[in-house]
Amino acid sequence: PSKSRCHPVCIQLINSGDWLQMDTWPPRSFRAEMFLTADQGLRWHRADLEDSRRTTIDYTYDASRPTPSAGGPSFSLWNAGSKNQFFIERRDRTDLVLFTAPPSEAEIEVVGDVRAILYISTSATKSLDVIARLCSVSRLGFSHNICEGVTRV
Repeated sequence: PSKSRCHPVCIQLINSGDWLQMDTWPPRSFRAEMFLTADQGLRWHRADLEDSRRTTIDYTYDASRPTPSAGGPSFSLWNAGSKNQFFIERRDRTDLVLFTAPPSEAEIEVVGDVRAILYISTSATKSLDVIARLCSVSRLGFSHNICEGVTRV
């Protein structure tokens, strides 16, 4: 867009190439929350979580089979950015926990800060690296990472 038509903040959406014009950054117009469920789903409403509050989901990490990753922040030009997660998410692994929302009829734009609040307990004797990744899944089932965060517990 031409600079004469831009608001103080002008950003381009990655997948569509569309430009958004805003008065502030980060945008403050809308906040959405999704909640994890016991059946490894995601829900838009806290009221849908009654059974999930008393449930745990277990996973096992095997150091001899490191957890694979594709895309995201990386020093490797071949592995950086948005990558197809299909083969990682479909592997027979005990060290991945996936939560999936039902398909959305409307397009969802993710703009601004994204954060995950997780409650974790571990039997690890040293430390545990936790990666939370937000992905977009196409109608054909291909999953591409949008953003991720990493923390050591």
